[in-house]
Amino acid sequence: MKNNPLRKIASIIPALLTEAMVFFFSSQDGNESGALSGGITEKVARFLYRFFGNGRSEEESLIFLENLETLIRKMGHAGEHGLLMLAVFLPVTVFTRKKDGYHSLFPRLCLSFLITVILAASDEIHQLFVAGRACELTDVLIDASGALAMGLAITVIDLVIRHFKNKSK
Repeated sequence: MKNNPLRKIASIIPALLTEAMVFFFSSQDGNESGALSGGITEKVARFLYRFFGNGRSEEESLIFLENLETLIRKMGHAGEHGLLMLAVFLPVTVFTRKKDGYHSLFPRLCLSFLITVILAASDEIHQLFVAGRACELTDVLIDASGALAMGLAITVIDLVIRHFKNKSK
């Protein structure tokens, strides 16, 4: 496949759209963000109560819901940055293409991870300027864990593809 400049530009679009989504969520003030995660928490809690029952006291239920909301918020951080890692991996792969193929997977993953973590840190700094939000190092680490999980998933997919390609030879 030729080194098409239009292809290079198009490869950036998913990363830009994903970063725009991250920026949108981090631009929500504390009340908006809390309402979103609170609504999701309520739906998950109803689902869990339906299958496992709610034999808890009111105090235990409140503690459970607080912990569940924290878990959902942190999973949201990790998930959106895992998606960002994948979206960044695409242009990194397209821009580092050699004439005879691609550079090995590891350097592309490392560069994608580094870019994703830098974007996660800038996102946290951005939250310093949003009412009711804070800049937390733990969130950057959680974001990085989501990116790392996506890097591992990409690695596994790559290994499976290589296995079947080698098997068909």
